[in-house]
Amino acid sequence: MNIFITYLDYSDSSSDEYLQQFHKALDANIIVLPYRPSIHQTPHRDIISRICRKLNRTFIQWKIYPRTKIGIKNLKKAAKIDPDFRISDGKYVHHVKQLIKTYHIDIVQCEMMCNIAFVSYIPKNILKVFVHHEIRFVKRELELIQHRNHRKCDNTLNLLKNVEIEFLNRYDKIVTLSTIDTLKLTHAGVTQPISSSFATIDTIEKIDWIEPKGNILSFLGSGYNPPNKDGLLWFLENCWKKLKAIDPSYTLRVIGRWPEDFVNIICSQHNDIEFLGFVENLDLAIHNTIMIVPITIGSGIRMKILEAAGRGTPFISTSVGAEGLPVENGVHCIIADTPQDFITGILDLRDYDLQLKFAIASNQMVRQYFSFESLRQNRLSIYQ
Repeated sequence: MNIFITYLDYSDSSSDEYLQQFHKALDANIIVLPYRPSIHQTPHRDIISRICRKLNRTFIQWKIYPRTKIGIKNLKKAAKIDPDFRISDGKYVHHVKQLIKTYHIDIVQCEMMCNIAFVSYIPKNILKVFVHHEIRFVKRELELIQHRNHRKCDNTLNLLKNVEIEFLNRYDKIVTLSTIDTLKLTHAGVTQPISSSFATIDTIEKIDWIEPKGNILSFLGSGYNPPNKDGLLWFLENCWKKLKAIDPSYTLRVIGRWPEDFVNIICSQHNDIEFLGFVENLDLAIHNTIMIVPITIGSGIRMKILEAAGRGTPFISTSVGAEGLPVENGVHCIIADTPQDFITGILDLRDYDLQLKFAIASNQMVRQYFSFESLRQNRLSIYQ
């Protein structure tokens, strides 16, 4: 297969060297063709861009989608509410169409919700695949349960759910990252074929610690992803102070990019928390730690769990955080959904033998179910 990768590139020319190095590391049949707008604008921050988007929504939004069974008015309304249901850059659409024509592309695979509407612009004779990393309406429903005071949003959420399903049914094939997500989409009304796939991660060959510890916690994830922010806040508000009262030696490492103002607020309110930002060496950052996955909102699978399991880092997670992964409470990890159970689980993981048991079992799970060869065969079967 020849593979062509394209995406909207808002970076400046300083990223060109990195892109060249990245290209050299790829196989010869993989070509990266980013689209960089001629006038650089930082998304969602430029004032002129905001005005243009508002004018677009008000006057020309009706041009974006062809009529469907749920009605053009509903599509227009959904596009106003959620930017993932509209294409804001017409030149990028033209860029994609040109790539299809120039390179005689047979299959177009769209990934992430921000590209779901592209199915409306891909020529009818081209096979279309959508990889659904996180089902948006499932995430929204969990948010509504957690913040039940916003009940008036029910009708809006139903509208957005119907639009998401409508777009999915325009694809020839949908790929989810877990069998649970496949069942959820089928139950919700997706009629097109759905296949479950998965991700792969690097694994270490031997589970061994020179200096085992149980009082260093790690949280992996960007603060710009709402489920990560909600999860960390849930842990800090419900577990952290109580845990520190029992054992003051605990420290927490937060790995990933977070807004500076959020970091300052958290550090002013809580002790012994370190925000590491982006780290070059994830192995070193999570080595000898207990990873916490206090996720309460979301869909898809948590790559942070696979990263921990692949590197021999024991973890404790909520049921939502571990959903879609073949992990069992007490065998591969600890699963806890209440603050008290989460605290108790962390304290139990001070035991070195328990850490080693979970690390070995979860690492074997990753090797069995998430190997590169298994993924290759899985994706080939989908495309064929």
